[in-house]
Amino acid sequence: MIIAPDGYTKRAKVAEHFIHVADALRKHNNYFSLHFIINAVRQAVPDQGVLYQKLVDMEESPWKRFLSMEVLVSAFGGSKAYKLALQNSSGPVLVDL
Repeated sequence: MIIAPDGYTKRAKVAEHFIHVADALRKHNNYFSLHFIINAVRQAVPDQGVLYQKLVDMEESPWKRFLSMEVLVSAFGGSKAYKLALQNSSGPVLVDL
């Protein structure tokens, strides 16, 4: 993912937008696209640095929701969170391969 705006505040707003997109994908049970958005945001926002601090320090920070969605698509623990989410999903589901 390319975050082009100059300045960390504008970049944080772009990353926040993609976190909201990921949240909407989660609500629509689109795990396939969710996986790609989560990985793109993770690559764009390293764990340390100014951009990370801007996201964490935002008022009503979306970062906690992002971290919970990151656990959902991670392969750690045999994908237990993902399997549980699939079992509890209602309606159509686009699974992550």
